[in-house]
Amino acid sequence: MKRKLERNFKLKDVYEYLRVDLTLYHPGTPWGNLVMVEHENDICGFEDEIEKLMSVLAPLKVGITYGNARQEEELLKLIRDSFENRHPEILENPKTEYLFLLGVDEPDRVTWKYLLFTTQDGPSREQFEAVENATLVGRVGGPSFSS
Repeated sequence: MKRKLERNFKLKDVYEYLRVDLTLYHPGTPWGNLVMVEHENDICGFEDEIEKLMSVLAPLKVGITYGNARQEEELLKLIRDSFENRHPEILENPKTEYLFLLGVDEPDRVTWKYLLFTTQDGPSREQFEAVENATLVGRVGGPSFSS
């Protein structure tokens, strides 16, 4: 993955930088964060991941977790509450984008939903949307994508 990031996007990466799972930045400028990524297998621990994303600066912040269809509304409420209660304390560029990906467990696959908003607009009016034409098949032994 490292070589592809460097070759295709001309980005360097660091894992667990500032305790964030993945940080992408331009080579030679490790303080110019472009993308911060947090991943949590258990949706129950995702509140800490949201807090980490709100605590760092980057134009794009990505949170990834897994759950079931019933947990989608709970996750949306958690994101909205975290943003409403904590975010006013953070001075952040209003154009900062937040992207949350939810892998919904189904009997034979994981389907993906996303929530995308800017700091300026916040998540209050947004809903999770289905990711069209892409399904992640299995998590064990390396994922493969199908369309």
